[in-house]
Amino acid sequence: MQATKVSGLSPKWRATGDGDYVPEDVCVGFFVNVGGVVSFDSAGETIEAEVGSGTLITANVSRFNAANTSAVGIFALLT
Repeated sequence: MQATKVSGLSPKWRATGDGDYVPEDVCVGFFVNVGGVVSFDSAGETIEAEVGSGTLITANVSRFNAANTSAVGIFALLT
């Protein structure tokens, strides 16, 4: 996977462990290796999104949730 610049900053990729994960920096999206449902919190709402394999999603994420997550190989994009 090749990193690209986001808002002029070099991004950092962090493995979420496919479970409960609170990003240590601002999370502007995530990448999914093996598709399935990803449960995450954004702007005070819990979102459960069906995501395909090899997909990059842009979203402001405050927390990834283990409950109801079936996707595997989730990497948070931090700035």
